[in-house]
Amino acid sequence: VHILQFAKLGSVYAQTVGGISNPTVGLVNVGTEDRKGPPATREAFALLKESSLNFIGNIEGRDIFGTDVDVAVCDGYVGNVTLKVIEGTAKFAFSNIKEILTKGIINKIAGAIVKKDLKKLVKKLDSNESGGTLLLGLNGYVIKCHGDSSIRGISNSVIKATELCKFDLIKKTAEEFAL
Repeated sequence: VHILQFAKLGSVYAQTVGGISNPTVGLVNVGTEDRKGPPATREAFALLKESSLNFIGNIEGRDIFGTDVDVAVCDGYVGNVTLKVIEGTAKFAFSNIKEILTKGIINKIAGAIVKKDLKKLVKKLDSNESGGTLLLGLNGYVIKCHGDSSIRGISNSVIKATELCKFDLIKKTAEEFAL
């Protein structure tokens, strides 16, 4: 039941803030087949399938980025682990790319050529750029930051919270859940 509510919250956010008229929802699971995953996840699958949401089925963790899914939904534990794996993988990859592009003159020239584009990519994956994660379903704007967030990350969270006010997200979320 909670995952269905999370999916509704994510859909309202995608519509309101993201401007997506009919956001697709995918359930993060260990496979794409309907019968995969633990009982709670299979139950969530059935609830999502019966809902009015634009549910496309199960997705695997590798499908969160670069797919047609607008809202990837899962329980809080899986979501937190997923985010930390993504952050760790990005940190590992960029550290290795930097090492490669600083070895030898040819690599340094190649690095200089792609530096601008790599900076854009690093910025997309830097948790301090977004500042933190918006906690949906509350009667206010709360952004949860990492315990090791930088001053820039915290500042970006405050800016993000301020910008969210213009979308009237709380009212639209309340309307979605009104009985």
